[in-house]
Amino acid sequence: MKIRIKVADRVAVTSFVTSHYWLTLGLGLVLSLRLIYVFCIPNAIAHWRDGLSYDNIARNLISGVGYWDTTGEWPGESPYANPSAPTARWMPGYPLFVAGVYLVFGESYRTVYVVQAILGVVIAGLIYLLAKDTLGKRAGVLAVFLYAVDPFSIGICGRFQTEHLFTLLVTATLYCFFKVREEPRVQLNLALLFGLLAGAGALTRNVAGLMFGGLCLGALFDWGEGSGRMRFGTRVFVIAIASVGFLGIHAPWLIRNYNLTGQYVLSTEVWQALAVANNDNGGAYFTRKGLAAIPQTSIEQPEIERAAVYKTFVTDWIAKHPWRFAWF
Repeated sequence: MKIRIKVADRVAVTSFVTSHYWLTLGLGLVLSLRLIYVFCIPNAIAHWRDGLSYDNIARNLISGVGYWDTTGEWPGESPYANPSAPTARWMPGYPLFVAGVYLVFGESYRTVYVVQAILGVVIAGLIYLLAKDTLGKRAGVLAVFLYAVDPFSIGICGRFQTEHLFTLLVTATLYCFFKVREEPRVQLNLALLFGLLAGAGALTRNVAGLMFGGLCLGALFDWGEGSGRMRFGTRVFVIAIASVGFLGIHAPWLIRNYNLTGQYVLSTEVWQALAVANNDNGGAYFTRKGLAAIPQTSIEQPEIERAAVYKTFVTDWIAKHPWRFAWF
């Protein structure tokens, strides 16, 4: 019996060491491939509209100008932020992230790329934890290696785009959500963190708000495994705590935008983006034809006024073409 126990212990220790060896190797591969890439590209920003605006807002925040996008108009596209006034067009998550990197490490494009490469390791670690808890350690390690060599996630490190930060916030949100559901005793700190991370994700890309709502509904009605360990009243309480965190992190931005526009809006860009896709020449992807088919507006118009024009256009089009909207 003792011999069998010792053999079992040795097998367990060997398995533990092996899995950690491969995990460490995978995480190292994630970091090395991304660092090699960001040090091979120029210390410059790609000449595209969104990235230039994120950089511009970050620099204006640091200099004390405020949350302004002074980039101006972009040839061939509908108006963006008014350069002579504060903006509510761009969600604040990524510009604040860039401003934080600039404040700590200096205003260098490559520094942002290096930090995003490091975030890739954190993302990989969260991917491992999520896969390990649902499919096992081997699946977790495999997921890390697949993420390590994914061309898109490598290339996005070297661009001023929201995807890297957003992916980090989404995976962290999911990890906290599953941990809250797994625990037989309620962990209110995890529930609050779940809401805060989901809120930060929604301030980076507003689609995270829909994800948060779906996860809360899933927990409330006991979809999937885990939440069944909690009583219904307990699940309601956990969702309420998470919602407080979610709404709390949005409150300063919503109040600021209300003072700026007179409305509690997350972004004045949402209806414009919907208008580009949902029109007679639109589709599932951005096209020049779809852009040309939306109402013409001027950068001199207040952002909230332009948003109202696009909103009326989109809602009228959807009412006339509900099936095309559902197909898109």
